[in-house]
Amino acid sequence: MPASDNIPSSPKPKNLEVQLLEKNPHLFAGLSNTKKRKLLNSLSEIMELEIYQEVTQHSSSFSGPLPPPEVLQQYIEVNPDFAQLIVQMPIDEQKYSHQRDAKIIDKSFEAKKRGQTFAFAIAITAIVGGVACILLNHEIAGGIVSGFGLTGLAAQFLGNSEKSRKNKEELNN
Repeated sequence: MPASDNIPSSPKPKNLEVQLLEKNPHLFAGLSNTKKRKLLNSLSEIMELEIYQEVTQHSSSFSGPLPPPEVLQQYIEVNPDFAQLIVQMPIDEQKYSHQRDAKIIDKSFEAKKRGQTFAFAIAITAIVGGVACILLNHEIAGGIVSGFGLTGLAAQFLGNSEKSRKNKEELNN
């Protein structure tokens, strides 16, 4: 591109007038021709239009973890070890991802199992305490304590299935 192509050029007053009137046909309404010419000349001197031509060359694109063989060959030409590194990267990433997912799943099951164990222990303690109250002639208190124990036990086992169903729905969405 020649250097002169990059020099900004001022718009001619007549061209400027045409462009402005295209945008707003009533722009110069009420102005005399002399004032309109002075305004257009002033605007023409102030404004500089720069036109740049940008050329972008897109050499290639690909999707997936590995480049096409032609691109891989170009990497080999730069350094023979690059091909092995490029092929090994997605394998390592997949191994890491699988290990991370397995750890998350294992920890989740451990936490649920521990929660169920504690809930069971608390519920059994409440039920035994309620039965003891009933045997000591405190039927109302025993019924309430045992009822809370049974409610907690039922909520732990039935509530988790409801939560897991909601979690599955959220993951699917």
